[in-house]
Amino acid sequence: MRCRQAETLRRPEFREFVREICGQILEGGASHVARKDVPWETIRTEERTHRAEAEANFASSERIDDHILDKMSAWYARTCLLEQPYRKDPSRVVGQVLEGLQHTLGDQIEVQRFSRYDVTEERRP
Repeated sequence: MRCRQAETLRRPEFREFVREICGQILEGGASHVARKDVPWETIRTEERTHRAEAEANFASSERIDDHILDKMSAWYARTCLLEQPYRKDPSRVVGQVLEGLQHTLGDQIEVQRFSRYDVTEERRP
């Protein structure tokens, strides 16, 4: 997380949001913060997959395009943290909650990056 004002770091609203975002990252399975962070090749591969699926099922190019848009939107919602439904209020996405927090605190706040580690221990006989 990054913000411009040091006092934002001490605000309880900010600290609560950071805790919730950590839980969101663990539960939501996001691999990127936002669409802009997804590598172009990954996007193209995903689009090709959905295009092949759509062309096999639909004749109309309009329906094919609609299908691809729907599938890509759903994929971004799974892949990008800011587009996932917020776990405490699924009617809003994480990005909307972040915008509300920025407005409340009067600071520019951003999720810069995240890493998720798997610390499961393999047991040997």
